Amino acid sequence: AKEAKSSTSADYISSSAYSSEPTNPTATASDNTSGFNHDDKVVGPNDQEGSNKADYGERKEQIEGDTFDGNQRNKIQPEVNCVFAFLHLRTKLDLVRIVTHVRGAEYNPKRFRAVVIRLLKPKATGMIYASGKLVCMGAKNEKAAHFACKKFVRILQKVGYPQVRFAPSHEEPLIRSIMAKCKVDFPVRLEDLATTHNEFVSFEPEIFPGLIYRMTVPRVTIFVFVTGTVLLVGAKTRSEIHRAFDLLYPVLLQFRKVVDAELQ
Repeated sequence: AKEAKSSTSADYISSSAYSSEPTNPTATASDNTSGFNHDDKVVGPNDQEGSNKADYGERKEQIEGDTFDGNQRNKIQPEVNCVFAFLHLRTKLDLVRIVTHVRGAEYNPKRFRAVVIRLLKPKATGMIYASGKLVCMGAKNEKAAHFACKKFVRILQKVGYPQVRFAPSHEEPLIRSIMAKCKVDFPVRLEDLATTHNEFVSFEPEIFPGLIYRMTVPRVTIFVFVTGTVLLVGAKTRSEIHRAFDLLYPVLLQFRKVVDAELQ
């Protein structure tokens, strides 16, 4: 009885193990309708996740490694929003006399040793020192800065200084600094940029959220923020502004920060 039982079990195992084989001995592999090939690799959920991660990394490296695109650069133009002007009047001035004769003038020698006069048209602020130096700030462009300085000179002529003249020279130009602002279309990896260009960069996020890039030629100071906002300060002309941004844009593109929306 035991031998019969073991024989029956062996027959059952043998039949179940080879039940999927075709009964016709002349049948070929093409007769198998299941479409399963033992040489094919079965991809599981873990393998699929690894494949997605690999594609994510390749796409991220591709985006971060984008080269300079001239057409994209031409769409981004720095916009001048503040001009600083300087004029030497070559005359000693009595600040108390000026503040008492000019309406709206401010003077507090304990806080600041200059008379402050604010204009509405054009919108600008003038700081007049006793040594005869005039600093104009806040003008939107070079033309507004010229007009504002002429107004300040006219005000001083009316309060008792007729010898004051608006006469900028080549040695002492009127426009001393231009500030421009723009924004690129992508965020920037400030930490990596600061590490790679540490000779020209100052970055202390605990004190100031922006990265300070001091360019030597042209001599322009650039503030870069993680959102892509770029502030250019210290240029003498508009051509220096555009030249500095032309040199900076490929660097920003190299340290482009990839967001998840770009990888989809």
